Amino acid sequence: MAIRTLSICLAWACLLGGCAGPAASPVGGPEWERIVEARDFDRAILDRALVEAANAARREHALAPLGRQWQLDRAAEEQASHMALLFRAEHTNPIAGEHTVSDRIRAVGLDGSRSAENAMMLPLRPAGQGALPPYTYRTLALAVVGAWLESPGHRRNLLDPGFSLVGTASRVSTGLPGDVRVFSALVFLEPLANTLHPTPRDTTVTPKTGRGP
Repeated sequence: MAIRTLSICLAWACLLGGCAGPAASPVGGPEWERIVEARDFDRAILDRALVEAANAARREHALAPLGRQWQLDRAAEEQASHMALLFRAEHTNPIAGEHTVSDRIRAVGLDGSRSAENAMMLPLRPAGQGALPPYTYRTLALAVVGAWLESPGHRRNLLDPGFSLVGTASRVSTGLPGDVRVFSALVFLEPLANTLHPTPRDTTVTPKTGRGP
């Protein structure tokens, strides 16, 4: 296997509602306008909205859209589930053979020249003392992608012209009473046939830990 990890960067952000950076609004059906509730959280809707929001951002920069790949979804699911269990966003995983995003991609039977992962932890309710409306699946996807666009490392991953495949997964988890958070992971892959960088490149990006602007 020849997976070469590009920048594996971490965002765990507690954003003020509406403060995430500009992200093009994705196209979606009426289910995207549903309020996101923990009791009936539909991860499939949010996953579709995240990919569409990411591709909308890429189209704004004249980049080809990412194709969703079910095996990369599985790699993303492993990390989203792990983050929700620990109630924190991170890229490492203690499970043997799944320590890094490269490991998780190999574990689902894929190979590539470069890979990367964006991760996010976001409160289910926007901060603002109740003055801000709750998230819909559309606005939650825009908040996540908008925050990634404001973080240099995550932005590089989203707008990397070499990446052509993506997988995504989201989970909801509750910590203290009333503290409900969404954990999302987006996994990127450049297939071997599209190799742009003949040597491995592994870059560390400082985690984004503060509130959004």
